[in-house]
Amino acid sequence: MLQDAIALHQQGRLAEAAALYAEILKQDPKQPGVLHLLGLIELQSGQAEKAAVLFDRAAALEPGNAEFHLCQGHARLELGRLEEALVSYGRAADLQPGRPDIAFNRGNAFQSLGRHAEALACYDGVLAAYPNDAGTLNNRGDALFGLGRYEDALASYERASAIQSDDPDILNNCGNALQALKRHEAALVGLHL
Repeated sequence: MLQDAIALHQQGRLAEAAALYAEILKQDPKQPGVLHLLGLIELQSGQAEKAAVLFDRAAALEPGNAEFHLCQGHARLELGRLEEALVSYGRAADLQPGRPDIAFNRGNAFQSLGRHAEALACYDGVLAAYPNDAGTLNNRGDALFGLGRYEDALASYERASAIQSDDPDILNNCGNALQALKRHEAALVGLHL
């Protein structure tokens, strides 16, 4: 039944997969992996509160599983419970130090809280492993911008733009950094000087 549920989940047949996961949990409610998978469906379906409850149950049953804590963080971030998200991401990072996806998500939570220096440290950790990740470079630029380091922010945005030149968010951020640097003409014409 679990294999069938996973196959349905992978095919995007979420309601059918959820029904099978729920059936498995009726038979044995202490299945952390199944709780996690059902939580993922709830999160994919926009039901972050239900997802958080399921991820909490999975993490309580298997507290050493970094993935469960990471997903707790995702659900809490979705709910706007940023401090709680940071706690979950912190647990995941403690269990699997140096994991770039955990560092990226922690950076996003720090950034949302206006804790730019901590966000920057997280993004720099990701870039140590993946130096050409445009999304991380863009977010790093946001953290630098938040710190008032506009030249550094522009450099980070420009690196991101060199990798992903058609991303409107990155281009907009370049323009904002240029404006902050009082290079208005360059911002108007879209130059990345």
